[in-house]
Amino acid sequence: MELLQPYWLWGMLAVAIPVAIHFWNQKKGQTIEWAATRWLVDKTSLNHRGIRLHEIPLMLLRCLLVALLALILGQPVINWLNETADSQTVHLVQPDRRLVENFRFELEAALKKGEKLFWIGENVTPVSNLTDISNSQNAGENLQQNINKTASAHSILRFYLLAEQKLAELSKIYVPGSFQLFTLPDSSKNSKDQLLFDQNKKWNVLVAYQNPDEQTTASAALNALKDVYGFTFNMDLKLEAGKNYDLVLADHVTKPIDPKALYVISGKPAGVDMPVNVKQVPDSLLLASSEFVESGRLPEWLGEVFAKHHCLVKSNVPLSNQQLGALFVRTKPALETEAREMRKWLLLFFVLTAFLERVISLRKNRVNSYA
Repeated sequence: MELLQPYWLWGMLAVAIPVAIHFWNQKKGQTIEWAATRWLVDKTSLNHRGIRLHEIPLMLLRCLLVALLALILGQPVINWLNETADSQTVHLVQPDRRLVENFRFELEAALKKGEKLFWIGENVTPVSNLTDISNSQNAGENLQQNINKTASAHSILRFYLLAEQKLAELSKIYVPGSFQLFTLPDSSKNSKDQLLFDQNKKWNVLVAYQNPDEQTTASAALNALKDVYGFTFNMDLKLEAGKNYDLVLADHVTKPIDPKALYVISGKPAGVDMPVNVKQVPDSLLLASSEFVESGRLPEWLGEVFAKHHCLVKSNVPLSNQQLGALFVRTKPALETEAREMRKWLLLFFVLTAFLERVISLRKNRVNSYA
């Protein structure tokens, strides 16, 4: 059972109130000696006001009313009601040979049972056999469309997907019924991050140092990036007015600061008042004073901050089951529809219980008034 508003279940703690009142009103009264007058008789009195619960069944009915009210406000959805003979299991499979081979046992069992199997793609294609597979590169883009065409509120969906990083770029995937995920990491791709950029693009770089040795070190680092990653740099040794730069290597900040450019300023401690696109290195780029230059890590570090600033890094790390599961959301309208159906029966039971409680309570009060 699932609750759309689970915090209302705290209201069930109120069942302690009828129990407390019951035991309070069950306290024995004291016998009082009255004068010998014929219209005054010995009587046992209860010096309490409030609801009198003299019977345990009446107390249990009132506890049940409180519990039913909390349950109605919690909006329960009983999932096992949908798992009837009318429910259908639908398998949506990404057309990939390694994925099919990994889950061949499950897919063959589904075919034998006569369950519905479809290849994920631009057109919803039923699976007739597991040998005719045409790999699809855009399975994620067509997934929502395929769900809308094949599933209903009473369907049990089973997804067979490669845990590709590009699935994280999709918006939420809405599923009308219950679902299960069967995933496989995409081992055909390198799990390391990749650089994505147009190799024909020319990056404008300003290298402005007062010390010629630092100028030489910065130029050598840029040439190393060019040789390793294929960047094409247009290097200027002096600032040209009106020219937009992608990277500025200098020992001082040139004004005004372009928010689109990356600034690497050496020989300056990190300042808290600097924009995020200004990276300040406390050491100069001289071999004797810079750890980056001495260890040879300057080109690598410079390439990392440059690629990160210009969003050139694409991650190929497979999605975890938790990350992939977070993309799928069961549609709220379907749950609300089921909750409304359940609420009707709970309200009927609540009204009948309240009517029964009133009948017993009024009858008990009438008996006590004539006693």
